[in-house]
Amino acid sequence: MTASPSFLKTLSGRVSELSPVAALDVGSARVLALVGARMPTRDLALRGIGAQSTRRGEDLDVDPEAAYRFARIALDRAERMAGLSVPAAVGVLAAPGVESVRMRAHVAPVRGVVGEQDVRRVIAAVTSKAETADHVVLHVAPLGYALDDGALIDDPRGRAAARLSLEACVVVAPRDAAEDVAACADMAGVALSDLVAAPYMAGLAVLTEDDRREGAIALDIGATTTGVAAFVDDGLVHCATLPIGGDLITDTLARRLGTSFAAAERLKLTVPVYGAPNAEQVCVPRFGPDGRLGETRLARGVLLDGVDPAVIEILKSVAVSLAGAKLPAIAAEWPIVITGGGAELAGLAQRAGELLKADVRIGRPLGFPELDAGAASGSLAAAAGALRWKHGPASESRVARPIGPSPAPVAPSPWTPPRAAARAWDWLKANF
Repeated sequence: MTASPSFLKTLSGRVSELSPVAALDVGSARVLALVGARMPTRDLALRGIGAQSTRRGEDLDVDPEAAYRFARIALDRAERMAGLSVPAAVGVLAAPGVESVRMRAHVAPVRGVVGEQDVRRVIAAVTSKAETADHVVLHVAPLGYALDDGALIDDPRGRAAARLSLEACVVVAPRDAAEDVAACADMAGVALSDLVAAPYMAGLAVLTEDDRREGAIALDIGATTTGVAAFVDDGLVHCATLPIGGDLITDTLARRLGTSFAAAERLKLTVPVYGAPNAEQVCVPRFGPDGRLGETRLARGVLLDGVDPAVIEILKSVAVSLAGAKLPAIAAEWPIVITGGGAELAGLAQRAGELLKADVRIGRPLGFPELDAGAASGSLAAAAGALRWKHGPASESRVARPIGPSPAPVAPSPWTPPRAAARAWDWLKANF
């Protein structure tokens, strides 16, 4: 939908002075929309939350052609809560295959002294080098610049050189997955202003500035995927989306108990299995001889036997991803923050700490008081991080943006939003 240029005039009080920013997170279990507003003070406030489950009974697959309807419902709910109309949103991509690669590119400074234009050119060169027929570039996170054959430095501007090099952590995603999110947003009537990687956004949401500066890892455990993002020196150094998530725990528990997926999901979230006596009897639903769900009593250890193998498998996948990232040796001491819907499993932080041999805690989105209460706020982390990324200063936006104060992308995205969406985004930029 394209908002009317006069719609702000119809709102009263403080709302009339707000500028909306939105995030659309299309997941396998639900579609989530968040609407924030840039306040007159330039702070970011969360104004609306909309969610629509994509589950249909026991079916875990979502009809791609119906995804836009779920997105429209979520957006409508968020807009009504916010009292704001949203012409454009940041798309959050959590599809398997999102991964980071380390790349280097070179350019010759135009005037022999490195300027802002040369920095943008070398970032664009890395972007172009990373693009393929099957993958699009979501982010280019500078790890350092080199003048001629010198060592890496943070800022090359104003220095003389015959060659400027950039070494970067480049996040790529499957092109078809990126196009699916863009098409979903367009059919739902909202322009896609940016497309960002869910693991990176979740890390921005739940890690403190000290975490990102000193070194930390964020795990975003969703229904069918787990995002991994590592930060140090306030920059992204590793990003991946693994094809394994909390549904594995639910499915393993359901088979172990002989119950439905929905019943196992409720048990997973309401009955602690870690840190409780294994012999203690608990009530669980199980299929009876007639095929109906009935209630029986089982030792809590039976639930643990259904949950722990899946938790181990998920965390082993995380360990493999981190081992392949070639992080510095000191990364073994970095804290790990778990978020996402999977973080709701009671006792997960302690178990993950034992398996990964790290300091592990559960994280929820920072900077949004509305999300401080309730464990479920972890499922909003990636979308909340996308709002923060879109609104935030350059220090939080090193990826896919130029070095300096301007928030504009350094190069066009490999995919282009449809014309109607582009016109809506142009109108937003002109009127806010």
